[in-house]
Amino acid sequence: MPEGQISSNNTGKAGASALRYWRWLIAANLVFMAVYLVDHVRHDPYPITYIHYLVDYHFGFTKRALIGEIVSLVMDRVPPFMVFVESGTILVLAFALYLQLFRKTFGGFTANAPLFFFIVCSPFVFKHFIKAMGFFDIYGFLLAIVLLLIPARSLWFVVVAGIGSIILLLIHHLQMLLFIPAIMAIVIVRYYLVRPLRPQDIGVGLLYVVAIGVAFIAIQFFGEVRASPEAFRAYLATRVGGSYNTEKALTFFFIWFRTFTDEVKSTWSIMSYNLSWCWVYVVLFTLQIPLIRYIRDTVRAIESNHQRRVVSLLLVAISAGYLVIFATVFDYGRWMSGWAMCMVLMLHAARTLPGAERARPIPVNEKWVFTAAVILSCFPKVGILEPLY
Repeated sequence: MPEGQISSNNTGKAGASALRYWRWLIAANLVFMAVYLVDHVRHDPYPITYIHYLVDYHFGFTKRALIGEIVSLVMDRVPPFMVFVESGTILVLAFALYLQLFRKTFGGFTANAPLFFFIVCSPFVFKHFIKAMGFFDIYGFLLAIVLLLIPARSLWFVVVAGIGSIILLLIHHLQMLLFIPAIMAIVIVRYYLVRPLRPQDIGVGLLYVVAIGVAFIAIQFFGEVRASPEAFRAYLATRVGGSYNTEKALTFFFIWFRTFTDEVKSTWSIMSYNLSWCWVYVVLFTLQIPLIRYIRDTVRAIESNHQRRVVSLLLVAISAGYLVIFATVFDYGRWMSGWAMCMVLMLHAARTLPGAERARPIPVNEKWVFTAAVILSCFPKVGILEPLY
């Protein structure tokens, strides 16, 4: 079926009436997102996000300090609103680019109203990013969108992905497992799966992988703060600006001195509490069954057995990376959202392969699908630590 063409399930009086209800539901969710965004920026940013804008390269190269270093080039003290200016700008940019990507991948919004809802209005995606303003996860999502939008006709596509991935690591090293696997998968699907491989293709691909590995190891070994905790805290205090309370701002300064072992111990010390929230994720993913089925059907529709197997393996590899995060750091709401977004990004990547466009659209006139969407709308967002906070 050509992109943008409305299927037989979406035609006729029943389909037209159902589409009207979908439009109302989408509009209501978009209004909520706008109101939620305005309300969110009316409050001070979370201390754990604000402090990242204070940390720079004052003591030498430091992990997750690139954004703070850029901010330090234009201001000595960081007012609280700077967090929302930066993160809000990136959020709006990501939203605008995603709308363009959705149109490019699936055609018209009308023919794909249910799919649009289950992605854009999901509590796992943009609603979560509003909640997580100031966290830097959205940069990985943004780079992936860019790589899905730009042409993939030359090795420059791989080079752009490599440079962007290294920048992501400098912003926050957890991107190594958050979005970089999905970004690598997009490169594989859009570039390596659709052409005969030349020696230079393999060479640049290997260089990409090695460069990411070296960058990650360098950040881990050479990105520690080269100062005592007292000196580090005292310096950050000189960067607090505006009305933000200094003691509150420095609440999480110790995370720059935490080791990998510390992170694992903290995660497993509250594992039973985190697992007690599993039922919420089960409910949320159950309500997303129409999208999950569509992703499955898209992969199954890929004509080439080889391409279909590779895409399936990439989905498994991305999920395996998130299992490592789950065992290491306890921001489970954040990781669940990241995983869901990676699945959506891979849906877009898979749709570029021959045959994938034949997947049956999510029907607009099935009551159970619309009912699931209405119930899903009652979940305003997925939080950072807990799914409902």
